[in-house]
Amino acid sequence: MSHENNKFQLKYLSATEYNLWDSFVDEIYYATVFNKSFYVAKLSKLLSAEFSILVVINSEQKIVAGFAFCHHKKMSSIKTILYPPMMSYYSILVQDSITKYKLKRQENHHEILNTLLSQLEKDFKILYFDVPPTYLDLRPFIWQNYQTQPKYTYTQNITNIHQLEEDFEYALKKQLNKARKLTFFIDNQNSTENIINLYRLQKKIFDARKIFFPFSEADFIELITTMFENNAAKIFTLFYQEIPICSTMVYLYKQQSFHMLLANDEKYLATGLNSLLLFEMLIYLQNNGITEFDFLGANIQSIAKYKANFNFHLKTYFHIRKATGMANIYLQAKDIIKKM
Repeated sequence: MSHENNKFQLKYLSATEYNLWDSFVDEIYYATVFNKSFYVAKLSKLLSAEFSILVVINSEQKIVAGFAFCHHKKMSSIKTILYPPMMSYYSILVQDSITKYKLKRQENHHEILNTLLSQLEKDFKILYFDVPPTYLDLRPFIWQNYQTQPKYTYTQNITNIHQLEEDFEYALKKQLNKARKLTFFIDNQNSTENIINLYRLQKKIFDARKIFFPFSEADFIELITTMFENNAAKIFTLFYQEIPICSTMVYLYKQQSFHMLLANDEKYLATGLNSLLLFEMLIYLQNNGITEFDFLGANIQSIAKYKANFNFHLKTYFHIRKATGMANIYLQAKDIIKKM
């Protein structure tokens, strides 16, 4: 299905064209693994949702913008772009024009973005997405009455591991030194067994806090196996006294890493081995050509406080939302209920 205006064609890609989208993703400086078709499509499948990629095509028949997203099935009463679990930087991508004139480049970017947003607003009543830390211009969203909510994360260049450790807060250094005196083993094989270790440790924490974990064990294995098959994830499990007591995982894209999960057996938190696992993970990533690390969230106070001990750079990104007509009333009602 395609739509046209005077300058651009808008098109929903077919499955045979997803490779065109993934090639476009690789050209965009602020793109991440979360924009890749294989990831969003797999999330959509596991959530029993629809998967679509809407692109903007210029007069030279080149993709200049687009969005890969999941959404409710067509017969849903309120057509909604879903914000799936295990997602971050769920962003619209726009390619900047090649011109030496900054104003012209900015105007072209805004025009292409507004073309895409206009079509999404015609096709859906509720829209969700993100603007990552490296994307700085929110004005087109603000001018079109989108709601913008700041979110926070910690990021760091990890090329100098020794300096990295030197800059850690004293409490974290003390924790690492304590943990190094213990006997442990780290398994960094991308195996089904390690996916299960991570899932069970994570779910145990969620269950204890009465938080719903959005995937069954089988679905979680399927999701992470897809990431392994695309060389887009690495998992680490630490064994102490022959027991898997903590596990962590990063997603990978080019030279970037995104910290997805850290799960611990809380009986062993005092050992400091969970922090040592994180540091050993950073060493592994640096040794394997990864230069950038993103903690991927510092929005819950207790978690933000822990991550702050690594003394990384605090960055802001934005969650974007818009609803039209009755859908806006529906969202407002949901917001009120959450605050009650």
